[in-house]
Amino acid sequence: MTGSPLTLIATVSAATVGGAYLVFSTMVMPALDRLGPDRAASAMRAVNTAAERPPFLALFFGSALAAGAVVSVDVAALASTEASDDGLRGARIAGAGLVLLGFITTLVRNVPLNRALDLTRRDGAWHRYRGPWVRANSIRAVASIAGAALLMLGSTP
Repeated sequence: MTGSPLTLIATVSAATVGGAYLVFSTMVMPALDRLGPDRAASAMRAVNTAAERPPFLALFFGSALAAGAVVSVDVAALASTEASDDGLRGARIAGAGLVLLGFITTLVRNVPLNRALDLTRRDGAWHRYRGPWVRANSIRAVASIAGAALLMLGSTP
């Protein structure tokens, strides 16, 4: 599977998603902080609404699907007695696993935090939201980018 179209799709989509997450932790959230808590929370609610549209959702779910497919294909190849191990499967499996970690982090941490922010208009909502959200976002950024790097390394003979 070295250099396969599937691995290329998984790599590029993971790097793209990871880059979007990185931009949020390093630029968007600090910029929102400059707006003050109420305006920052309002702006983040608008961003979250905009994110739940087909262009981003296709990339988000597509990257996880591609990573899952890479794991499936490479694990099946390792289990096959007929397949020779090219030494790169481990990197691809680890990379795809990291991409899936970023995906799962989104589902179990970032999305629930987004939902909670959307449901509350109380004072202090931004301060309760920001820290945990940025930590989870940074985890998914690092996981996605590192996953893309390992997928790329695992595709290079």
